[in-house]
Amino acid sequence: MKTDSEHIELLLPDGKKGSTMHKHQYELLLEFVFQKLLDQRKVTLTELLEGAEEILMDRIKWNLLWLLLQVKQDLVARGLIVVNYEKNRMQIISLKKSARKKLNMMGGFMNLKKLNTLSINVWHLKLLTI
Repeated sequence: MKTDSEHIELLLPDGKKGSTMHKHQYELLLEFVFQKLLDQRKVTLTELLEGAEEILMDRIKWNLLWLLLQVKQDLVARGLIVVNYEKNRMQIISLKKSARKKLNMMGGFMNLKKLNTLSINVWHLKLLTI
């Protein structure tokens, strides 16, 4: 993962380099996805997108849903989440067991209703991918 002081380079599931994203936005979206999956175990892509609109729209003004989809792809590429498809092509997203175990060992994350400070950062992501 290429990082500078302000940006992160994401990965694509096919192993190629993805887009770059502002570090603060990435960490906020990462926190949201992990907390949602720790709370509910499995979510549909629609539930994830709708939840992000409800909770994060005032925090990320520009293209929130596109950014969330980029983070989702990055987490798939890093082997932290799994996306399964139902017969109706609905995406079901869940944490990999190894990632869930590591997140629980790290103490989970803060309550989504209190998104004033971030408890996860790029350092935490590196720990999860070890």
